[in-house]
Amino acid sequence: MEGCLIFMHPCLHRMENILRLRIAVLIIYIFMMQKRIKKFSSGQLRFSPDGKYLYMVSELSCQIFVFEYQPDCKDMLRNVQVISTRREDGYDRENYTSALQMHPSGRYLLAGNRGHNSIVVYEVDKETGLLMLKGHTMLAGDFCREFCFVPDGSMLIVGIQHTDVVQTFFFDENKGILKWSGQEIVIPSPSCVIMGDSAK
Repeated sequence: MEGCLIFMHPCLHRMENILRLRIAVLIIYIFMMQKRIKKFSSGQLRFSPDGKYLYMVSELSCQIFVFEYQPDCKDMLRNVQVISTRREDGYDRENYTSALQMHPSGRYLLAGNRGHNSIVVYEVDKETGLLMLKGHTMLAGDFCREFCFVPDGSMLIVGIQHTDVVQTFFFDENKGILKWSGQEIVIPSPSCVIMGDSAK
């Protein structure tokens, strides 16, 4: 899965768990080939904080695949949901999903849209791992490449590659809503955003 970026399982300090994750990535690849997903292109993967669910974004099909992760079972991964990152507003031009970020609380999952230039917020059901759409936030720039939360989850830092800026957004954890802070800095072609605990 070329270009696949993995964010580690909470228990991956042990070698056997690292090997299990490698097998899991192969299982995802086989799953996609068997389902013959159109325009499939692997992107980032994120685990839920409890390690029970794995979220994978497909850049070309603009979808998030949700898997139940059972490392001790023969079928290590079970696909439980596929959900679009697109906004149903009639936009039909090119779009590529970019970053995937879990809020530090584990309550929300965010994905970026390059082309539509938005960030979509989903609420996470901690019991089932399923995602529920909360809404999209439009960005004042082109090609949202990467973003991350500050460690306490109160703000989101967004790199907008083709506009050469990094913007900051307040995040309301109670409502799952992003609001632009009005602050941005000029950085040529920002393609990676890492802060504090998000680098782990």
